[in-house]
Amino acid sequence: MKTKGLLTIALLFSSLVVLAPVCSAAADDASNPAPLAITHVTVVDVKNGALLPDQTVVMDNRRIVQVIPSGQIRLPQDTVVYDATGKFVIPGLWDMHVHLLDDEQIAFPYLLANGVTGIRDMGAPLEDVQRWRETLLDGTPAPHVFFAGPALDGARTLGDGSLMQVNLRSPEEARAEVDQLVQAGVDFIKVYTYLPDNVYKAIADEAKEQGIPFAGHVPFAVSAKTAAEMGQKSIEHLYGVLIASSSREAEIRKNYADHLSYIFAVDLEAAQSFDKAKAHALFETFANHDTHMVPTLVVYHNLLGPIDPALAQHVPTDIQKYWEDYQKQIKAKNPGAQLTQSVISQLYQIYPHLIDEMNRQGVPIMAGTDTLWHEKEPTPNLVFGFSLHDELELLVQAGLTPLEALQAATITPARFLGIENSSGSIEAGKWADLVLLDENPLVEIAHTRQIWSVISDGRYLDKQTLQGMLRTFPHPDVSGQTS
Repeated sequence: MKTKGLLTIALLFSSLVVLAPVCSAAADDASNPAPLAITHVTVVDVKNGALLPDQTVVMDNRRIVQVIPSGQIRLPQDTVVYDATGKFVIPGLWDMHVHLLDDEQIAFPYLLANGVTGIRDMGAPLEDVQRWRETLLDGTPAPHVFFAGPALDGARTLGDGSLMQVNLRSPEEARAEVDQLVQAGVDFIKVYTYLPDNVYKAIADEAKEQGIPFAGHVPFAVSAKTAAEMGQKSIEHLYGVLIASSSREAEIRKNYADHLSYIFAVDLEAAQSFDKAKAHALFETFANHDTHMVPTLVVYHNLLGPIDPALAQHVPTDIQKYWEDYQKQIKAKNPGAQLTQSVISQLYQIYPHLIDEMNRQGVPIMAGTDTLWHEKEPTPNLVFGFSLHDELELLVQAGLTPLEALQAATITPARFLGIENSSGSIEAGKWADLVLLDENPLVEIAHTRQIWSVISDGRYLDKQTLQGMLRTFPHPDVSGQTS
């Protein structure tokens, strides 16, 4: 069987890891979509912000084969034609930070229903990845997936292992783990928060030797400047940026070197000694080393807000209950929940300014949501697909133009992933992943929500089909039972 694959997945048999290729969207043995044409549509050129009116986009064999003025086109008789007069078409969107875990059967349709045709999974056990493979191979429409497998962390870590961190005790263990993950076919290595300096550097060195990128958190023990210089390809959640912008960086890093700490509180402490000149030099280092930022502003924003019932209905009941329990803790003035709210509230006044300044200095920004449905996950309103549109709006509020926000979910991820020849813009030869909109997203980024249809891997999904891909779950009542 021929595969189209982005997603190379490990098959686990006892202790033996065996490689198996798998396609990133529908299986190739499924019925091949008929040639498809979208006529009289305005193409949004995300590379330069140009609008190309009255175009026809022709697709065949899951690729775009032609983009041409509608008056010049002659179509084969078997082409399925959709008249998109008055509509705008953009490339399929990318969410560059999600955690599928065991929710792929809900996540995949939700993502496509929101025009998200590609994702980067930032931490899951290989057993979960194997299950994604089975879903993908059954011919179900799904986004393209790039994945890291488990995150690499230090021997002492914070959390319950929900992302299946591998705890490393030495540089030798780190090198061996990188080698094993490369053999398992991961697309990149994810580094995590509590890696010691020498273990982090061993991962960076081994990743470079193996020719695989690494990305993720900036550990407390490592300066964000050093991380960029060592080749970390993306920094998630802005971790480490405020610490590396502080005039007290060495002191703060030393104070927190030997124990686990609440990262947001450390960031807030660092913000009190923010050094503009140092930050400017740091951002210049990011730009010069092509270090991408994935701010996931939506996480911080949603921790401060109430639950949206319209979104909650699309989330499994047990996750709704965790959201509501967290909200109840805040209302009951639970000390831990109140501390989180206070710290996040103060940081949320700072982060947008960081993003704006980094963007001005040429640091590439990518849209990611950190959507994760896991027990005890408190962040409300994080829903696969839906939350990407929230992130785009928050990036614009932080200072990006609508075009720059759109680029953060299209052409910039494609360049980052090394697939610019296949994704990120609407051009002949690229994957047939498109989103048709009722309104112009360059006027208002919220127009990305006004989806008329989605084309995923050459398959046309109309609005009715997309709505049918969403599920509704019961709401938990006060006693914890479902209503």
